[in-house]
Amino acid sequence: MPPSIQGIKPVKSVTLLGYTGPLTWKQTPDALVVILPNTSAFKTALGFKIATQ
Repeated sequence: MPPSIQGIKPVKSVTLLGYTGPLTWKQTPDALVVILPNTSAFKTALGFKIATQ
């Protein structure tokens, strides 16, 4: 997928730190969209690890 902003690399994986289940995500030309699991178990801010190609 060609990025809309020069220098943005395609995303290879997205993980939610402290969460072992799968995440649903997609990269569009304008955004990275992450569908969150039930976050009521998290008592603090959410952190993501985003790996690029």
